[in-house]
Amino acid sequence: MSLDGNNRSYGTNGVIMFESKKLVAIVAMSAFILLALTSCGMQKAEAETHYRRGLAYAEESRWDDAIAAYTKAARLDSSLATSVNWKCSNAYFERAYAYGKQGEFDKAIADCTAALRLDPQDAEMYCLRGGFYVQRGDLDKAIDDYTESIRLKPTYVPAYINRGNTYGKNREFDNAIADYTEALRLNPTSVTAYINRGNTYGNKGEFDKAIADCTEAIRFNPRDADAYISRGYIYGEKGEFDKAIDDYTKAIELDPENAVTYYSRGVFHGNKAGYGKAIADYTEAIRLDPTYAWAYINRGKAYANTGEFDQAIANCTAAIELDPKGATAYRIRGYARGEKGDFDNAIADYTYALRLDPQDAVAYNNRGWTYAKQGEWDKSIADCTEAIRLNPKNAGMYHTRGVAYKAKGETAKAEADFERAKELGYEP
Repeated sequence: MSLDGNNRSYGTNGVIMFESKKLVAIVAMSAFILLALTSCGMQKAEAETHYRRGLAYAEESRWDDAIAAYTKAARLDSSLATSVNWKCSNAYFERAYAYGKQGEFDKAIADCTAALRLDPQDAEMYCLRGGFYVQRGDLDKAIDDYTESIRLKPTYVPAYINRGNTYGKNREFDNAIADYTEALRLNPTSVTAYINRGNTYGNKGEFDKAIADCTEAIRFNPRDADAYISRGYIYGEKGEFDKAIDDYTKAIELDPENAVTYYSRGVFHGNKAGYGKAIADYTEAIRLDPTYAWAYINRGKAYANTGEFDQAIANCTAAIELDPKGATAYRIRGYARGEKGDFDNAIADYTYALRLDPQDAVAYNNRGWTYAKQGEWDKSIADCTEAIRLNPKNAGMYHTRGVAYKAKGETAKAEADFERAKELGYEP
């Protein structure tokens, strides 16, 4: 073949070969794309399966299993195109919630942050992360997140309520009330906003406004136990113990498994000197929650008030076993021991209570009284003087010190203390 012929022949064959190669390449690429799309679809479907499995585990409170499932979903879905990353964002959201239920707030915050990188406009995600910051104690960061949530979605009621809650924790009560008020403007039937605003008014000492808000919450939802609990607490703060007890009784009817409600009603029975009813309520609270140290403490106090000192000591000892750092349990046990004539152990309990809480004026007064019973007048006077420094309006502390001064022969000082005790309303 001639060179020209070879060229033509080569050229013709080359073109044919080139076209064939192109066709093969196109077919191969098409197969790759189809495989990739199929793989992508399978991967997305698998991510969806893990995601839904996580939801099912969460419904059963199987948080470790839920976290594992969401982790697989997020890992699979994060490798897909950005257009389908919304599901990955949801997986982060759900896994963050599961971490939060486990108390792993750093991990929960990290997941919310990862989700926000995928969707920086997600107002609900900022609100969720804000909640985890609150749990971690980072209140300023929480407020920043709630504020950003509101900026992105100005009608998002939960963000106002949560920011209001956080302001309340910061004791910024006016800011909290402003947020609850805005939440109610957006949703005039929000029971949560009424209850929380009522509680905040209560914290400010504006009890009538607090009661009005809780009453409004009850009007919108007469079966909301929390509304009765909040209103009952405010009635108690006003000294209206019968109304407080009525509200707690209604709350118990609506939610009979809440140990705190029984405990709280017990407190108000105790305030009315209804010690038998108080003991019954504390006993039910302990049945519902055997680790409830304060229920043991107050049941011990009620037993002490009825002269059942052995029961008082047993209950306070149980509370101390549950919470060795609780100063009140030591103080009440000290009182019961002192009333039984066990002065050395009573003083030991008061001393330990004061080590835990050096600001406990009652513990100083009671230890001073116990020293007086032992004839240790100087120690008694020193303790009562410290008690008066901490609480100068307590009549009993002046009376106790007056007894010690009188025993020492310091009549003028004794008379001055007795007179001051009388001015403050002391009745022997």
